Amino acid sequence: ERDMLINEFGSVKRKRSYNSAQRARIKLEDKQQTHALDQAMVVVDVTATPDANKTQLEFFSMLPKFDDQTTDRSKIYPIPGLLANSHLSALDPKLSSQLDNACTTVVKLVSTASRIKDKKIRKLRLRLSMYLHYLVTFHNISNRNKSRALKSVACPTVIGEQMLEIFTDKNTFHGKIRHDQARHHTGSLLCRIAIVALLSSGYILPMDLVRDLALTLKMTESALAKYFREVGGKVFKNQIELKAPLKLPKQKRGGRRG
Repeated sequence: ERDMLINEFGSVKRKRSYNSAQRARIKLEDKQQTHALDQAMVVVDVTATPDANKTQLEFFSMLPKFDDQTTDRSKIYPIPGLLANSHLSALDPKLSSQLDNACTTVVKLVSTASRIKDKKIRKLRLRLSMYLHYLVTFHNISNRNKSRALKSVACPTVIGEQMLEIFTDKNTFHGKIRHDQARHHTGSLLCRIAIVALLSSGYILPMDLVRDLALTLKMTESALAKYFREVGGKVFKNQIELKAPLKLPKQKRGGRRG
């Protein structure tokens, strides 16, 4: 039924987003991960109108797999839905303090994570902080021919490949393959940046780091805060927090622009 709705009501860019999600599903490493992604993709209310279905499909296509039933916020956005084992292995915590041109937000997140006593949590938070750095860098390079621009960035190969796969369309230009980032990809990328920032900070991101992140992304603080809200973050005066159970905002007809 989901495929039928997308084929009937989906725009060209919506179909591309859905196909990207399907490709991500194929790459997952076990049945449990695949099942979780399927749950995240099942977003159609059979009693809703086609326009409402279309809006919901467009919105949920921007998010990695999630669990809106769990009361454990560490399980809301499971790590395997963001990073496979090969990606985690490529993010060496020992190199987290040597990132090129890291923004203040990433630097502070790395500093905080490095002081965590629990080794497992410390390493994961450092890896997530590194991933945030690469996502922010990817956002800031030219939307046209991202694969060429990415060559000038010191980024693990598998991380670069993942970002190109999820956040660009592969096109042929004068006989050469290039990866271009469309508007709907930007929305998906910013949602992932918001999620990873929350996970990197231990689910509570101070507002001064939000402001610095917005500055780095060349956005206003309020514009970036909208993406934190879209992924379920609660925006307070001094911080943004991810709470369980996850409550995603209702999408208005026509959805949000990327």
